[in-house]
Amino acid sequence: MSLKEKILPVLARLRAFNATKMGLRPFVAYIRRTVPDDARDGVGATLTVTDTQLTERVKVREASTRDVTRSGGTIQIADWLLTRSTPRNALDTTGTPLAELDFAPSVPGEKVFIVLDGPGFPAYAAGEGGKEFTIVDVDNSGNFQWTATLRPRT
Repeated sequence: MSLKEKILPVLARLRAFNATKMGLRPFVAYIRRTVPDDARDGVGATLTVTDTQLTERVKVREASTRDVTRSGGTIQIADWLLTRSTPRNALDTTGTPLAELDFAPSVPGEKVFIVLDGPGFPAYAAGEGGKEFTIVDVDNSGNFQWTATLRPRT
């Protein structure tokens, strides 16, 4: 067993403790998938909305000017970053399964968003509320965390 495999479960439990017991992660993230009922793609079409809550409470913050500068143009000032989520370890059940991070549309016409529920955003209710964000970039190359760059939906 590698050092990484030993550390991941510990990090996941610490992050969960910070989120639930310490109240340091007040945001809940959902993956929202919308599919139109026909080819009109939203113009007069009825949308089927499915929300799936991410397993972990992730750290959410607004992008800083330092983030914008370091990104080389990928991140903009109004963007938000979803960070400090632990990829699931194959030997443990803690963390976020990488399959949960599949943000690609699965059927034609489907749109995928991240919805955040937390301080400063509209209250979330199943299929509505919260603040919708488009997914600009997902970096899951880190050993101990994955990060998503989110842009407010206009």
